[in-house]
Amino acid sequence: MVFDGCFLLELLICESKYDSELPIPFNGISPGIEVKQMDYVISDLMLLDNQIPIYILEILFENLLGSSPQMRELIQNLALPVFGFSLKLMVKSTFHFLDIAYSYMEMGWIDKKIEENVKDNKLTMQNQNLNRCATRLKAVGITIQLLDINKNFISTTEFNKSRRILKIPKLVIERTTEALWRSFIAWEHHKKKLKIGSSSVVDRRSICTSSAILFSDLICCTGDVQLLKDKGIIVDKSEKSNRDLVAFFHSIAKGVDRDIIDSNHIAMFNAMNTISSANYATKVFILLHHYFCKVLDWCYNVHTFFKRGYNFAFTIAGFLTLIQTCYAIVAYHFPKKQ
Repeated sequence: MVFDGCFLLELLICESKYDSELPIPFNGISPGIEVKQMDYVISDLMLLDNQIPIYILEILFENLLGSSPQMRELIQNLALPVFGFSLKLMVKSTFHFLDIAYSYMEMGWIDKKIEENVKDNKLTMQNQNLNRCATRLKAVGITIQLLDINKNFISTTEFNKSRRILKIPKLVIERTTEALWRSFIAWEHHKKKLKIGSSSVVDRRSICTSSAILFSDLICCTGDVQLLKDKGIIVDKSEKSNRDLVAFFHSIAKGVDRDIIDSNHIAMFNAMNTISSANYATKVFILLHHYFCKVLDWCYNVHTFFKRGYNFAFTIAGFLTLIQTCYAIVAYHFPKKQ
């Protein structure tokens, strides 16, 4: 852990904008500059099982570079540029790098008007699933729009029932998105269950978990993925196919505890589930196209299943065995009269 802590300190200090706040200014060429350009290394630093407590870095910082006032705040601000964040962190204390990144994103949610959790008891008794996918929402007259094109995954989803408009923030899918998203979800579950964290707001909001469930419920086939791509909500830089993205979103939400969804998302889900259709003629046309896409996806999945290994041969053998068993049962219970 000491070796890992020294590596992290080197990574934080090299090319830092806070040299004036360091007890010993750093003026040298460091291999950390090249490491910062490796996306997979930065992604690994965000995994929940790779976290090193901040107090370990504080002890190493003091022994190697000398003491500094507000050392934890300094380490937090040194870490933010490593993960691509620019502003200073307003939270006084965090536990590790994952908590630093999550607290930074959380500042965007704190700036908005956050309702108190008074209605949570009533809302948790309601449906916590969105029963309509993106195409079905379009069929009932709900317009899906991009929310704040300058932000990625910081803004929260908004739904205006009177205007029938659902606004979703842009989600850029890169090679490291899955690992980061899963880490944030795990951290939200941890903070929600154990009631610990750097901010009390997290006890009321679980945006990453709620967003994972939202996208999983919005997408049931490749047509839904293409619809969200056309709206600019999903930007795929990982070069996945639409079918792979369907599996990606479903796997992200698999095993997620829906009891920690925040009250705003539960209310939004119930509003979209109960809204009536605006134009039945348009609804029928859109749904026919939607079911056609689902049939094509099903045929593709069956084709893929039969192409994998000896699945086709095993299926034929199993089918013939079933027929033979049925004939044997019929012959036993209904023998031919001689």
